[in-house]
Amino acid sequence: MNAPGRSLLCIAISVASFLLVARAIRALRPWPSEYGQRAKFEYFADHKDEFEAIFVGTSVTAYGVVPHVFDEVLRERGRPMRSFNFGVGAMSTLEADHLLRRVLELEPASLAWVFVESAGWDPRLYYVSNLFAARTVRWHDVLHTRYAIECLPRIVGAPSAKDGPYWKWWTAWTHLLLMGVNLANVSQGTAIVRSLLSLDADEVLPTREDLERLAGYVDLDVIEGDEWRKRRERFLAEQRRYYARVAAIDGANASFPPVQRHANLGALADQLAAITAAGARAVYYSGPRTAPTPMSFSLERAGLIPNFLAFNQPAKYPELYEPAAHFDPNHLTRAGAEAFTRLLATEFADTIDR
Repeated sequence: MNAPGRSLLCIAISVASFLLVARAIRALRPWPSEYGQRAKFEYFADHKDEFEAIFVGTSVTAYGVVPHVFDEVLRERGRPMRSFNFGVGAMSTLEADHLLRRVLELEPASLAWVFVESAGWDPRLYYVSNLFAARTVRWHDVLHTRYAIECLPRIVGAPSAKDGPYWKWWTAWTHLLLMGVNLANVSQGTAIVRSLLSLDADEVLPTREDLERLAGYVDLDVIEGDEWRKRRERFLAEQRRYYARVAAIDGANASFPPVQRHANLGALADQLAAITAAGARAVYYSGPRTAPTPMSFSLERAGLIPNFLAFNQPAKYPELYEPAAHFDPNHLTRAGAEAFTRLLATEFADTIDR
């Protein structure tokens, strides 16, 4: 072999070795602990064959779906099942899909239903000051980085008024950079060592006891901290603004935008295919928040998502928008969460009984 050939061979061996080692290291990396993501995943992995249904979504799900209430209603309807709440605060649809794929890879034997909180496939990066947080890096595998970049052409509106005309190019580049950081395991050594030595055990919340008791639901009535106290105070002080936002929801939902404007129909179809391949069926839903979801209604009309259960309809579910049911504009009190979950379980049971 001539010198150039040997050089190319050495480069190929080096690259292959790096990729293999990087993959082995990634297997040691702990899940990000923010908003309970790691605690929920690790608990579910240990009990994966015990659940027939999971809920995947944002904080609207985390603080809004009470699995034990859902299970009770289904049991009363003659359809006993056990469910688990995989809701995670501030989780984008892309991150949620990444989490869902990892859950399905566990091959949970009893899983029959996957409830997905319906939202736009939004690739915009809103938290510029914390772009390289562990959870943001984590979901940037090759597939979801591709999804994010594919979404950009159909997205209208920059994340901030400060962003210039080339923000989409910057966003695409940043997604690629995050993928590189993820695949190369940049700055992951400390997290791996602390996890292996159980030095971070006190950071992994909710506790196993709470997960066993509440199955992933987080009760805002007992949560502590200045952030949540201030949110509650603002909500109570701004009731007029809250009702104005609520009054606009139904009209916005009825706008029915063309499905061709959806950010990534291919990614949505892939998600459905992954759920089906796992032997489960998908149910899409929206919680009683102040954000309308007109695209979800269009997707349902076009037959592109099955079993869409929409509870962000104040005219249909006024009780879910009463101030007593809400902790803040988009999150429910314990009483509100239980009421929402009963309605969700009842409508789901009605759907499968037809």
